[in-house]
Amino acid sequence: MKRRLYRLHLFTSGLRVFGDAIETVALPWGLLKATNSLVSVGGYALFTHLPWVLLPPLLGGTLDRTTKKVRLAFLALLLQSFLAVLIVPISSNLWAFYLIVSGISALDILHHYYGFSLVASMSL
Repeated sequence: MKRRLYRLHLFTSGLRVFGDAIETVALPWGLLKATNSLVSVGGYALFTHLPWVLLPPLLGGTLDRTTKKVRLAFLALLLQSFLAVLIVPISSNLWAFYLIVSGISALDILHHYYGFSLVASMSL
């Protein structure tokens, strides 16, 4: 059973990395095609990386004390996929696009930090 869970986690992690790579290219490219502005692509880069700078120092202690790390990582992944689907119809509004990208990036922090708890729970 543990080997099956590990393979499933490895497969889904591989899909996630593949999706992140596509997102890294497709979103700025689509934004550039829609706006013809490099400033908007710079704003995308800012709003993508801002949660990685601000949230870990602010929420790190609180999140480390939580006992439901695996559930939190799974919930973050579900919310992240919902926001990724939501970004398509809202992409015409630049500020809404930036906020959704920030939300996806913030949830990515939770999944990156606590996704490893899932692997640790499978090995026990």
